[in-house]
Amino acid sequence: PAPTGDLHLYAVFGGIKRRVEAVDFRCGDVLAVFGGIDLDLRGSAMPTWQTVIEINAVFGGVEMTIPDHWVVDSRLISIFAGVEDRTLANQSTPAGQAPRLVLTGYTMFAGVTIRN
Repeated sequence: PAPTGDLHLYAVFGGIKRRVEAVDFRCGDVLAVFGGIDLDLRGSAMPTWQTVIEINAVFGGVEMTIPDHWVVDSRLISIFAGVEDRTLANQSTPAGQAPRLVLTGYTMFAGVTIRN
């Protein structure tokens, strides 16, 4: 587990399963090419109201689990791919005040699933 900072994960023809417990999770980039990444961010906290993760997946997949109070803003571009946001809205955090996880990047012949 990374105690602080940035995240950089690359899976090429393989797989990675990682739990990140960063006290100041700032940003990240994830690359899955003919491979898969299972990323658990439930133990992380953002130092600001927004954090960006760039996801690029080609013939691979990314599964991400985030804290209950985070909100997902997916800006992923998908070509013959799927992005599935399975997160449930947290009613205890007022709208507009929840930390926002912004997902950018490209997926091609790949899948991305986000849950909390």
